[in-house]
Amino acid sequence: MYPLLMAAAMTCACGDDGGEAGADAAIVEPDAAVSQPHLVYLVFDGVTITNGSADDPAGNVSGILAAPFTAPSFFADENNRDEKLALIADGARTILAPYNIEVVTTRPASGAYDMIVFGGDPVDAGFQAGIIAYRPLQCNENNPNVSFIFENYEPLTKRYANDVVTAVGQLNNIPITNLNGDCMCGVSFDCLLNDALCTMGGAGTPVDPVWTCEAITEVDVQARFLDQFGPAL
Repeated sequence: MYPLLMAAAMTCACGDDGGEAGADAAIVEPDAAVSQPHLVYLVFDGVTITNGSADDPAGNVSGILAAPFTAPSFFADENNRDEKLALIADGARTILAPYNIEVVTTRPASGAYDMIVFGGDPVDAGFQAGIIAYRPLQCNENNPNVSFIFENYEPLTKRYANDVVTAVGQLNNIPITNLNGDCMCGVSFDCLLNDALCTMGGAGTPVDPVWTCEAITEVDVQARFLDQFGPAL
């Protein structure tokens, strides 16, 4: 099982639930010669994810589930559902536009990609009630990953877009921060649930203590995203 980081619940801030990674864990740098974008697949229309020993987005397998979980369609009962889903995807694309990352809502036919599953109740997935998102804490690998965003907000589409960006970062070795409004602020009470698009912090952004992959207290989030993904092509 992976170490885990949970996004803040509606009434509490929740931290690492599954063990600590070493503070001296290596940060794996991407291959500078690779020009293909890093793909992030958003699943809005329901999917069954089975539990396994490691994440396999193409096979609908998650290493952080204890049992299979069927996520229903996200915002299924919302008026103007398609418009709201587009706002979530487009909001994430706007934030991630400076980097070589492509956010898609159709499953890629081939190749590696991260998958973010929207919808359902965290209790049905075997997690704590009120949790907004669940995602593996990745310290030293760049393998494709599966994470979850549950339907626990009112339909604040920009907030969900921010959750996508936090997941993309955390799944790819970007430290969690505790600066309100920063895109990697996704765990502590300082990460307020406002409906405004987040921004990438610069040098000196404070690192949340739940980030155990590196012995650091500050990070340049913008620089780390550029290092990990490269600039937009």
